[in-house]
Amino acid sequence: MSTLARYLHSTKASLGFFCETKCSVQQATRRIRRLPLKNYEIVPSAGLSGGLWLLWDDNLLVSVLERSNFFIFSSIKKHVDDDPWILGAIYGDPNGRVLGYIWDRISFYANSHHIPLCVMGDFNCILHPSEKCGGSSKEKSKNKDFQSMVSRTGLINLGHDGPSYTWCNFQQS
Repeated sequence: MSTLARYLHSTKASLGFFCETKCSVQQATRRIRRLPLKNYEIVPSAGLSGGLWLLWDDNLLVSVLERSNFFIFSSIKKHVDDDPWILGAIYGDPNGRVLGYIWDRISFYANSHHIPLCVMGDFNCILHPSEKCGGSSKEKSKNKDFQSMVSRTGLINLGHDGPSYTWCNFQQS
């Protein structure tokens, strides 16, 4: 946790989202206390899978709108008089069973509110084949559903900073 604390401090992060934390509420609370972002919403893990943390500092006004094992949607303002924006912090079901539900919730916030929406996280889906290296191509239908949701909602991929591939299971295709 000290590496994460140093990173959050050095980047002057005001907001952070962490998924697959694999922590109970008690474990998460103990760990979060050592971080510079003191406000939080925790969705505990289900056994050894899942777990979400949304963390923010005192300079943001955050109101959680909806949460589940796979997402936290929040209204965020910098100042009381500012217009809010919505953050969807997503952990896509790796088994694909509830991805349709997750995409429906993103679509709801994108289409039924006239408020800017930012969606981030681990979708466990890809928009383009170049985002995947190796592995099975059996997940084409769930990727197509994801691509369709992104297109329907008008979401724009802002890209990323850092390594393109952050995980590898070393399996052959």
